[in-house]
Amino acid sequence: MARLAEFQQRYALSSKTHHRFSRNLLSSLLLATLSGTQAAAAEVEAQMRLSRWLTETPQAAYLPGLVWQVPEEAQVQERIKAALLDQIRSVEIAPEVTRTAASGLAGFVESLPVTGRVVVEKTDPRWLEVNPQHDPQLKKGQKVSIPSRPTTVTVVQGDGSACQVTHSVSLYAKDYIGKCNPAGDPQVAWVVQPDGLIRRGGVAAWNESEQNTPAPGAWIVVSDADLPWPDEILAQVARLLATQGVAADGYAKDERPDDKTAHPRSAGEGAYHSRREFSVESPPDNGFFGSRPRDLALTYNDWGMTGLIQTPSARMQSAGNAALNASRVYPYTRMTGSMQLMDWLELAVRWTSISNRLYGPANFSGGQATKDKSVDFKLKLLDETAMLPQLAVGLLDVGGTGLFSSEYLVSSKRTGNLDWSLGLGWGYLGARGNLGNPLSVLSPQLGTRPVGNFTTGTVNSSAIFRGKTSLFGGVQYQTPWDSVILKLEYDGNNYLNEPLNNPLKQRSPFNVGAVYRVNPGVDLALNLERGNTLAMNFSFHGDLSKFYMPKLSDPETEPVSAIYPDQEPDWDRVSRTLEEKTSWHVLQIRRAGSEVIVKFQNADAKNWNGYVDRVISVLHRYVPNKKVLVFRIQSSEYGLGMHEFQVDRSAWVNAKTAFVPAHRKQSAVFERAAFDGFDYPQSETLVDRLPDRFSGNAGIYLDHSFGGPEGLLYKMGVGARGNYNFRDDTWWTGTLQYGLIDNYNKFVYPASLSTLPQVRTQIQRYVKTPVAIPVFQFTHVGKLGSENFFSLYGGMLETMYGGIGGEWLYRPWHSPVAVGLDLNAVQQRGFGQDFTFLPYKTLTGHASLYWDTGFQDINATVHAGRYLAGDVGATLDLSRSFKNGVKMGAFATKTNVSAVQFGEGSFDKGVYLTIPFDALLTRSSTNIASIVWHPLTRDGGAMLNREFQLFDLTKGQGGDLLKLSPWSDERTSQFGDASDTGAGVGRRKSVFSMATGDLVNAGRLTMTSQFWESMLWMGGITLASSIADKPADRLAVNYGARPAAKTFESIGNMLPFLALGASGMAFFGGEPDSKLSTTAYSSLAAGGIGLVSTLGMKYVIGRDRPLVGTGPASFNFMNANNGNASMPSGHTTIMWAAITPYAKEYDAPWLYGLAAVTNLARIGGRNHWFSDTVAGSMFGYAIGDFVYQSHKNTEKRGMEWQISPNGVAAYWKMD
Repeated sequence: MARLAEFQQRYALSSKTHHRFSRNLLSSLLLATLSGTQAAAAEVEAQMRLSRWLTETPQAAYLPGLVWQVPEEAQVQERIKAALLDQIRSVEIAPEVTRTAASGLAGFVESLPVTGRVVVEKTDPRWLEVNPQHDPQLKKGQKVSIPSRPTTVTVVQGDGSACQVTHSVSLYAKDYIGKCNPAGDPQVAWVVQPDGLIRRGGVAAWNESEQNTPAPGAWIVVSDADLPWPDEILAQVARLLATQGVAADGYAKDERPDDKTAHPRSAGEGAYHSRREFSVESPPDNGFFGSRPRDLALTYNDWGMTGLIQTPSARMQSAGNAALNASRVYPYTRMTGSMQLMDWLELAVRWTSISNRLYGPANFSGGQATKDKSVDFKLKLLDETAMLPQLAVGLLDVGGTGLFSSEYLVSSKRTGNLDWSLGLGWGYLGARGNLGNPLSVLSPQLGTRPVGNFTTGTVNSSAIFRGKTSLFGGVQYQTPWDSVILKLEYDGNNYLNEPLNNPLKQRSPFNVGAVYRVNPGVDLALNLERGNTLAMNFSFHGDLSKFYMPKLSDPETEPVSAIYPDQEPDWDRVSRTLEEKTSWHVLQIRRAGSEVIVKFQNADAKNWNGYVDRVISVLHRYVPNKKVLVFRIQSSEYGLGMHEFQVDRSAWVNAKTAFVPAHRKQSAVFERAAFDGFDYPQSETLVDRLPDRFSGNAGIYLDHSFGGPEGLLYKMGVGARGNYNFRDDTWWTGTLQYGLIDNYNKFVYPASLSTLPQVRTQIQRYVKTPVAIPVFQFTHVGKLGSENFFSLYGGMLETMYGGIGGEWLYRPWHSPVAVGLDLNAVQQRGFGQDFTFLPYKTLTGHASLYWDTGFQDINATVHAGRYLAGDVGATLDLSRSFKNGVKMGAFATKTNVSAVQFGEGSFDKGVYLTIPFDALLTRSSTNIASIVWHPLTRDGGAMLNREFQLFDLTKGQGGDLLKLSPWSDERTSQFGDASDTGAGVGRRKSVFSMATGDLVNAGRLTMTSQFWESMLWMGGITLASSIADKPADRLAVNYGARPAAKTFESIGNMLPFLALGASGMAFFGGEPDSKLSTTAYSSLAAGGIGLVSTLGMKYVIGRDRPLVGTGPASFNFMNANNGNASMPSGHTTIMWAAITPYAKEYDAPWLYGLAAVTNLARIGGRNHWFSDTVAGSMFGYAIGDFVYQSHKNTEKRGMEWQISPNGVAAYWKMD
């Protein structure tokens, strides 16, 4: 408190000065000062829009400071001010703040006049004209004023003192604060811009955050360590200052008789506050090597968790962030998916390949490297403060094999551009073991850690936090370049006790690395680890909760006018327009008294708010104002009729056509339970149409499975889906698929390994069927009262099972809890997925509990009952949903099947992520993309995959459909910057339209003589290069096992994927139709064509790889097992195809040298013969050149594409 006392003593005033001013006089003087630089407030004489007033009124120089004063708002502000004063004067609210400081702040707040100012969105009249919902309707008696441009920024301290500093475009909040109080210890600042926008930001070395520069006339409210006001108090002060307008020049220059430089004002209750003014010169360069405030850069370590290189830190991403991380540090290749479910919980799932250890016996693994699956999590225990570090505890490889099991406690502390971490590791992270276990004081048994093989998939609680420990830690440095981050760490592992008896040499315990942030969502790291191993780390990351794509391809919403139509419309036209705007089929339009009711057939949407606006905009445009006050939107909802949207027409129109202050806005749209049958006895039917009976689509599908030892399993083909509605509540659903390509031959699970009926482990035999009917089902749903629902169904229910079943669900309106029961008699289907069956029959069913916890949007679901293999148990599913529809979750199933019976994995478990296509596409969609990490496909805990579940069909009963909406950022300040008032949104051609054009051009090319002549030349060169096959392979045998060669091989193998990943980010993240974006697309298209083409050529040629040992002349032409054949090299084809467009566009032939690294890597790893890589290089170059030349002049084509529930798909509508 010494600094505060010194500050107060230095600027304290005599009591004589205090008594010269009364509070009323103080407020009057302050108001006069604030208005000093403003044009006289013009009273509104007649009702008009603000945009019109701005156009007709001569304007001063500073539009951002516009003040719109509404007398009615002054009453509200007076109440807020009084409540704030009561809080400030309360001793309990901030016991560490002195009475003097509290009196000073109270006096300052009391001196602020109540202005009645309402903050407007923007002050550009042109922008307001085209956005009437933000254009205030000025009324008689209100006032509008525009100030001249101030030259200062005003800083308000926690004791009510204030000073002014000359504005500079290069200064940030902390610079102004430091000039006003050099001895202070500021922690947080609220910058109140002249337009009323408030931004909170950290200004200390430990919490500094990215900020905009304060504009001339801005206020800055400071929270200092010596005046620890609660945030909510100072935030309210900032909100009150936002009603004051600009902090005008001269606010700190009130004269007093004995000092002409600074004049204090009475603060009431014996307190004083001082005001000072400073002039500063701008620093020469504050935006690069200077003190430009930046957020702490959070990056991922080799394990795919937030951290340094090998070690974790206590840092956490914000909730909703997710990352896909790939790292290679010999002998480990790791693929990790991480999700930040809460601000305090980070979860990661990992797939690890150990390249120098086999997965099992050769007759089982076929030479496949050992694979390991694991789950990690990290919990934040303590947030960082000015004095204390952030603290977290975590577990590695929990619920996995335990090969890398570890526990840790870690702290992190930031000092400006440096972020320090220090932790204590047990198990793998503390394998150096040079420290004892501090927990041994609780029990001597904690000093030793059990060793041995743990049962796969179990949580080995007997080893947690046991054994010797080691310190680990390091520092991260954010360089002056935002995209470059350097790291140095001390590793607590000495690598002598690596799993599977696999010790590694370590020359140094220090690891160093650099991260290059390609863009805000892509990181590329290069590290030197163990003192002798080069490692790479590649991360895709982003905040999925903020995913949003403007709906540029949707039909435009009808313009909304405050003028109501007065003529009866053509109701058929209204019906057609509604269908055009929503793609929903209209069943009925009725009028009942002052209401118009529209009923759709099975209407569905992700963003219901947007669809409701579309419907109401059409109705308002056409429906006359003959006492029609309410619109109702209803859906048949499979005959269940659960809810409707009721819209207050007047409130809705007002919200769309004029700006309304937030606290005066009236709700216009209400979601409510529908009464049975939607009966309106006295209604007039205006439109009555039959429901659509048949709907369907056809296209490409992609099914996948990820997480097992086989890595990514996939099947791609073409398919069709159809629905026929016998009535609203009864329908048939069928799907037909034709498989084109898959890799399920990699899934190997002999029947001898399972002691349970093979209810799932024969999936390979089903997937390999070329023509399949996965679903052929009849469904009937019904409603018993308003809260009970049922369904009956039968047929081919899923890929592997057919039969009959029923479900009951109890789901009260708006209830957070629902319960259900399903029972199914099923029989295993024939492997052809036709209408045949295998002998196995079973009865399966579950009692289910669905619970919306109300805590941070977490939902819990429990299914308990009998599973397909006859085992009995329960499944727990926990998930978190975000406002834009993204969902992150995890599930686990435990039954009466023992871990030994279940096999590897011990119990069924997984992690999933669902992303609505509505957040990704420029057209609204109800489909979702689902990514599931499922470590192992086993027979225990297997549930029936039912096509329709009542909980999903009755989502309207939840009563919260309006909660989901596109993410939108808060308004950001543009003051002090030379920025345009509007921003255009670039629109690119459809990716699929461009791809279609390339395919058409490719077809034309194959019909030319030049094409076949080139093919002959390529064949001749490949044949000649085969002379070097054996010599090159001998070199690989002799030198390929060396660590340097292995590192080189890893880099070369990763380059094609890095090239495609970089192209993807450049294309989707770049400006549409820019040079870089166009070249990136060519690279992506060439790489994709190269991948598909090489698969076909491998099938035809069927050459054995060098590792097989049969020699370079061993071919198996046209063999079904040739998917992994040697010629041509897929890696080299893709790399050369992806690189060529860049080399040509930017005249960079050196890029081909980079592509040649992949050639050498494939030869050195004995994955390909020399001639395989020569063929791949020429073929890839030819593809890259062709696509590049083709796309330079691709014409716009009209082929339409959409998305299927299973992945990217081409659709031809048939309904």
